[in-house]
Amino acid sequence: MRLKRFLIAALVALMTLGFSVSAFAQDADPAMGGDADAEMQNVSGPFDLERCVKRALALNPSMVAIRAQLQGSQFGTRSQFGNFLPSLGGTYGYTNSGRKSTTTGKKDEWAASINVSQPVFQGFNLLATWQKAKLTEESTQASLSNVELTLISSVQSTFFTAQGRKDVKSGDDSVADLSLSSRLLRLFMK
Repeated sequence: MRLKRFLIAALVALMTLGFSVSAFAQDADPAMGGDADAEMQNVSGPFDLERCVKRALALNPSMVAIRAQLQGSQFGTRSQFGNFLPSLGGTYGYTNSGRKSTTTGKKDEWAASINVSQPVFQGFNLLATWQKAKLTEESTQASLSNVELTLISSVQSTFFTAQGRKDVKSGDDSVADLSLSSRLLRLFMK
């Protein structure tokens, strides 16, 4: 009876450990976008070039998508690395036959098993899949940099175009003011 309780307690402890490890892995990276919500609320005040670029990087859908893709590729790399580690499994069962067994003399039968497996050599398959996942992660990181640089360039050109239009409008207004002033001055000089 003590052996059964010990096996059940060990199995419950292993299952708890397994579930807690998977829950910890799910909470390893916080959800992205916390800064974007704060940035979305702060729309008052002047927008200089730096603030425009920061806002575009935080809220642009392409940037949000590529960051999520990068996070997914990082999870894929971790998953492939996990294939190098041993895996643990366990099962247990209980049978109540309603009458005493002829072999054991008991009507309740318990069975439990724990399986540990460690891949030793699989023809470099594990290494190749892990390296492929690392390359995918690096490629996604490069794509993130590319999208980021393209977005910054677009924001800068739009900002400078708008700034140039504003300067031209200001210059035109200054010329109009000067011409009006000169006409008024001529009228008063006569």
